[in-house]
Amino acid sequence: MYFFLGAILITSSIAWHLAMEATFFISVMVAIAIIAYIHAYRVYNDTFLRQAIHCMGKPDCCCIHKIWSVPASILSVSVFLKVVAGILAVVAVIVTWLRDTSFIHHHYFVTEGVWTIASIAWILSTAPFIISLIQCAAEDAAAEPMPVNIAGQPLHPSSRVQVDGKTVALETGQNIIIRFRKSIAIWLIHDIVIGIFWLYLSILLYDLTDDNDDSNWRTVFLSMISWHIVFAVLHSMYIKKWWSVVHIQKEKKRSKACCAPSEADKWWTIVHLIGMVFIYIGVIQRMNEPKLMDMGCRLQTLILFIGGAAAFCGGKHMTRNVLTECVLIRPHTGKQASFIKKNTYLDF
Repeated sequence: MYFFLGAILITSSIAWHLAMEATFFISVMVAIAIIAYIHAYRVYNDTFLRQAIHCMGKPDCCCIHKIWSVPASILSVSVFLKVVAGILAVVAVIVTWLRDTSFIHHHYFVTEGVWTIASIAWILSTAPFIISLIQCAAEDAAAEPMPVNIAGQPLHPSSRVQVDGKTVALETGQNIIIRFRKSIAIWLIHDIVIGIFWLYLSILLYDLTDDNDDSNWRTVFLSMISWHIVFAVLHSMYIKKWWSVVHIQKEKKRSKACCAPSEADKWWTIVHLIGMVFIYIGVIQRMNEPKLMDMGCRLQTLILFIGGAAAFCGGKHMTRNVLTECVLIRPHTGKQASFIKKNTYLDF
């Protein structure tokens, strides 16, 4: 799907450069739909999340509905809310397109309203995981993790496997719960802050046309981009290692080339981070140009965005690590669970 996303992002940038309004809005709608699908699919099929939820117990709770005390409902409810937020974002783009003339003539209410609703829906989509942190994940693990298949070898809680000169073991249920708390808490901070930024930008949309000074909107938008870049780098450098159900022990006194297969994940992560930076540099350059509401941009801005989109999507597609890619094995059958493809890292 990342190849399709890259193609759509490049199409939207070219359409903006050439002032092709219909092509631009349609490509943006498709891009949002693809991003929502990728995000929802990866959340629902993530081995780490499913293992953590498997290890959770069902606590006594004081919430209104029993669904909030059932760990298995965390993923389904969260994905549903994220899909709704994605649909509302697509609707917001459609309304923006259809009401662009009205918006320029200072009729802001409808356009601001749909973007505000979409932003609130995104913030609300974090509720299931917030509740899980204060209920299901707040208690000790109630079960040990399910067996996984890693690099073609079955890995059970009491076993070890050797992969690329490293010893890989399955974490205990308690350690997975602890990793879940750390990872999800930071992930939620990211999503909520991004949602608050978008909510504020939605409310401030009038600032783009009410006078000749739209510096407030530009400043908030650039602040959001800065926040996302810093968080993405920190996530890739320090936080991503928690998002795994295995413990990796390196052999001592063993040198290895930086181009070894197990190191490919790091190189492709660097590629997609560089791509993200290029995309944002292009966006920042366009944001600093006058007449923010007019379509069109400089050629160098277009080239930066296209190169960044290609690097970002290519890097995300190729990012993999044989030491952390896991496939769940169905208990009692020994067969791989078909709904779980691999352990994935969420996009930031």
